[in-house]
Amino acid sequence: MSEKGNLGATEYTAPAEHTIALPGGRKLSLTGGERLSVERERILSIQDGDFIDLDSAQAKKVVRKIDLCIIPLMGFCYMLQFIDKLALSGATLLGLIEDLNLKGSQYSWSSAIFYFGYLAWSWPSSYLIVRFPIGKYLSVTVFVWGCIMMCHAACKGFIGLLITRFFLGVGEAAVAPGFALITGMFYTRQEQPMRQGGWFIGNALGNIFGGLIAYAIGQIPSTTMESWRYLFIILGSVTAAYAIPLWFFLPDSPAKAVFLTEEERQIAVKRTLENKTGVLDNDTFVPRQVIDAATDPQLWCLVLYTVSVNLCNGGLTSFGALLVAGFGFSNLKALLIQMPMGVTQLVFLLLTSSIASLVPRVRLVLMIFNTLISVAGMLMVYFLKDRAGRMAGLCLATVYAANMPLSLSITSSNIGGFSKRSVSNSTMFVAYCVGNIIGPQFYYTRQKPKYQSGLAASVSGLAMGVVFLTCLLAYYIYENKRRDRAAPQTRRMSVEEVGWDGRRRGRRRHLSYKDRRSSTQNADDSSQDLAALIIGRENTGTYSEADHEHAVISTFDLFSIGIGPSSSHTVGPMRAGNIFVADLLDANLLHKVNRIRVAIFGSLALTGEGHMTPSALLLGLESADVETVDTSYVPRRFKEIKSGGKLFLGQALPQGKGKEIAFDYKRDFVWEWTRKLPLHSNGMCLSVFDVDGNMLATNNLYSVGGGFVVNGALSINPSPDSDTKGPDVSDASSGRPADSGHHPADLTENLYYKEIHRADAAGDRRVGAEIKGLNDASAGSLSPPEAESKSLVAASSPEGNGITAVDTDSANTTGSNHPRYPFRDAASLIHLCHKHNLTIAQLVYENEKSLGYSEEQIYEKILRIWQVMDESILESVQAEPGSLLPGSLRLHRRAPTLYKRLTRGLYHAHTLGVKKLGNDPDSSGNSSKSLSTQSQTIALTRTETGLGIGKRRMPRVHGSFEHPITPAPRRRAAFADMDYLNAFAIAVNETNAAGGRVVTAPTNGAAGIIPAVLKYTLEFISDDPERDVITFLLTAAAIGMLYKRGATISAAEGGCMAEVGVACSMAAGAFAACMGASPETIEQAAEIGIEHNLGLTCDPIGGLVQAPCIERNALGAIKAISSANLALSSETGRQKVRLDDAIRAMRVTAKGMRNEFKETSLSGLATSVSLHIPVSVPDC
Repeated sequence: MSEKGNLGATEYTAPAEHTIALPGGRKLSLTGGERLSVERERILSIQDGDFIDLDSAQAKKVVRKIDLCIIPLMGFCYMLQFIDKLALSGATLLGLIEDLNLKGSQYSWSSAIFYFGYLAWSWPSSYLIVRFPIGKYLSVTVFVWGCIMMCHAACKGFIGLLITRFFLGVGEAAVAPGFALITGMFYTRQEQPMRQGGWFIGNALGNIFGGLIAYAIGQIPSTTMESWRYLFIILGSVTAAYAIPLWFFLPDSPAKAVFLTEEERQIAVKRTLENKTGVLDNDTFVPRQVIDAATDPQLWCLVLYTVSVNLCNGGLTSFGALLVAGFGFSNLKALLIQMPMGVTQLVFLLLTSSIASLVPRVRLVLMIFNTLISVAGMLMVYFLKDRAGRMAGLCLATVYAANMPLSLSITSSNIGGFSKRSVSNSTMFVAYCVGNIIGPQFYYTRQKPKYQSGLAASVSGLAMGVVFLTCLLAYYIYENKRRDRAAPQTRRMSVEEVGWDGRRRGRRRHLSYKDRRSSTQNADDSSQDLAALIIGRENTGTYSEADHEHAVISTFDLFSIGIGPSSSHTVGPMRAGNIFVADLLDANLLHKVNRIRVAIFGSLALTGEGHMTPSALLLGLESADVETVDTSYVPRRFKEIKSGGKLFLGQALPQGKGKEIAFDYKRDFVWEWTRKLPLHSNGMCLSVFDVDGNMLATNNLYSVGGGFVVNGALSINPSPDSDTKGPDVSDASSGRPADSGHHPADLTENLYYKEIHRADAAGDRRVGAEIKGLNDASAGSLSPPEAESKSLVAASSPEGNGITAVDTDSANTTGSNHPRYPFRDAASLIHLCHKHNLTIAQLVYENEKSLGYSEEQIYEKILRIWQVMDESILESVQAEPGSLLPGSLRLHRRAPTLYKRLTRGLYHAHTLGVKKLGNDPDSSGNSSKSLSTQSQTIALTRTETGLGIGKRRMPRVHGSFEHPITPAPRRRAAFADMDYLNAFAIAVNETNAAGGRVVTAPTNGAAGIIPAVLKYTLEFISDDPERDVITFLLTAAAIGMLYKRGATISAAEGGCMAEVGVACSMAAGAFAACMGASPETIEQAAEIGIEHNLGLTCDPIGGLVQAPCIERNALGAIKAISSANLALSSETGRQKVRLDDAIRAMRVTAKGMRNEFKETSLSGLATSVSLHIPVSVPDC
């Protein structure tokens, strides 16, 4: 592991090694550069935990603790800030102007320059605030600001005052934006207005106590120092001292709050998950979000409003004391008379914040109302003559200040992405500075004490503020209507429900992965910001368009042939490498490649080489076909690549289209094991560079389970002269593909098919006309791609090479056809079966034909799948008894010994039936299609061990025969059928664990259940093996399609129930089908199969697909047959739980399951068994 960690695009050097505690009691040693990324992982593990009821007593207790700690900390600090701002105005009444000999507009500029410093430091602060822990950063800035405040006492003239005022602005610039960010991290949208108002109360309290403090200091008798100098020293020292408690108690994030317990921290994180406003990305600066913020229409309306109203604020802050003195009060009394202004602010602040928290969608209306009151107040000051009326007007004029927390809460709750929200808040404060700089310039000394121009400018600014807020309200209404026209079936969302990245936050009921991804996708990935909607009626939820998408995929995508040990960590990466090279070839870039950088993230990285991820991915880049590659060639070629320093991109492509390049495995293969790509934990980022080091292209690909790969957008550098030099500065390191516009990224791509080229997918699995191939890309730097065929099929392998060559002349088999009988759930599947008088297998068969396969192809493919399944059993049972499986666990193979015990006569009542299939002619005299089975080749001879039936030794009996309870002798029940089932399932998974060839059924980790049950069916039950193989696999495929659409088949999302549980359900339904069951009974068998696997965790020891995965497959096979028997013996249609209900229950269970019980090896058996094995992530 390199001692450098990437944070954004900046390199950070680790100072020393660091150890942190992980869930499950495990400790992880990290270098310093990795610490912040690991904090993301800790929050991710918290996010995937149990559901938290926001109304529960426990959650309310956490909120109270946060309120009692954070709000007072921020409120008191904000009060100090406002008192320090008012100190200059108060100092004028204590003689500052006279002592420093300020002339003309010098005092106005002394006030305005504070905001130049504020403005100058706002943007650097927005970057630093995400580069450093926010609590510590704010503590340091508070200490610096307090020290600068004390330096005011040393000023001797105008220049010194300008300098100190400028740096005071620098010191205070981070406070308000930082507090807004902290509020967004700790509170839900509904809670934020009240909490924003809570710490903003400090502003009103500062107005109340600031004048009182200045009055008290003005009473100090002194002959050595002017009173105004005491004012700055005392206030500055208090501020600097307050930085100490902030350092220790102001948290950097909910996961680091020292005043919360570990359990309470988890609750604090989960409470705000619905915000999607950057809890995870509070350590990453994303430059792209600066552009997003700059093109945000809502932000600009708020910016213009902020500039306008702060014309008034700048004048009143600097000249408020002088205005009050101009009403006829003495200087010291004028300091006291300002206190009612703070009381008025406090009343309206509490009132509006409370209403905004209790009544949805009224924040803009309240802001308009407050601003109109301020307009009326300033008009009173301008036109009235009596002192009391003018003072009352001045108090009302300050009501606009109550809008500040409301405007901050809008940006804090509606802008997705920590960096974008940080930049937006800073932009708002830039506008705040501009208004405060301009405002004092209208207060001319010659107009003292009435300052008519200043008052007129204030009235105008407040009136313009009302106009801009009204425009913003009109914009929201327009957006609402536009969206209603565009998507009438989707309810309108309020500003509290829609993130500023435009994603819906309401509860939804959706089933496809493309919608399911929104729960894990980082909010930073928005391609276009949409305005939040504030008008609309609340509903509890709605169906998305995904509910109308059918579940049909090809059986031959669900059951695909691959190599072990993992479908998502071995099969998927090999397929991903093929896809990337094919895309490069289509873009006419492959011949230009001089160097490649491969980065694997999250679970893929954590599994290490034990899951064969690196070898699979690199062999995929050499265009090895995962279905046909020689399994012994993979590890041998991988060693050659590492030792020889050469990688042959597209080696198996015909006509010499591949290219061999230098490849330094230690440099060019990057293990991002503390980081995840935002869309899925099984992420890969592949980037290629030309001979000059310029990036040619980059792409993110995701292995989402079952061998399926999601193909991201191949981003191509449009200019060879680009300064994107070398892989170390590319977006490959951050996992964010650039938006090239050549091919839009979409997570539905390759999710429902396993072709290498996009054009080979069934048309209805493409997401519309906007999706286009690279050869349809807009003109640019791309040369026209060479004409490539649409399908890759296996051909004979060149001698001495384990990679199968690719034939590009084959016809496309899937094309753009649509299924004849599309179904989306079990209910619609059964309805179609009855409507068309078809069995489930017959219906799936017809769908395969409509997808472009001929009858002959369907038979050949199904029998090929069964052949591989059967061979995976044979490979393991013929292995040397007691031989070891690869990996650090050093597990012994059990299938060879178990199988030989079964076939040597221990069970005299049962012997393995041997059937020679495919030789008997049918009634027409034609020989049936050959069914390849290995049953006849499995050795059925007894093993001569010297321990025949009559030569058994007397078994040892444990216990004392002197005891009243006589010990039972050791014996064994003869369950031969069950033991055969165990042997078959264990055999397949031992083949998988050894990296052999298996079928993803539907995944590698659960690859033993369906073959075992099918083998059992053929050997013990079937009277027509050919029919039963086809019936079994097509029925199982139909059930698997329902789970892929309705829930998940990935352990990364649903733990082991998503793999073993789903395979058990598929096998149960398929077995029932072979027993002649009706569609309803098949559905019931499948439901029982999953119902009793719900909540099954994924906790393999050492992160290897061995223990307990192998045994779980055996138990899953037994459960499948038991489930089918229960359904067959039940009364059809009387069950209370339907398969669709169980699939929904599985989805809910997966969502609520803690992350460490999915694929992290951070709990369960993975941590309770003490092994000296590096931390790794399983994929069972």
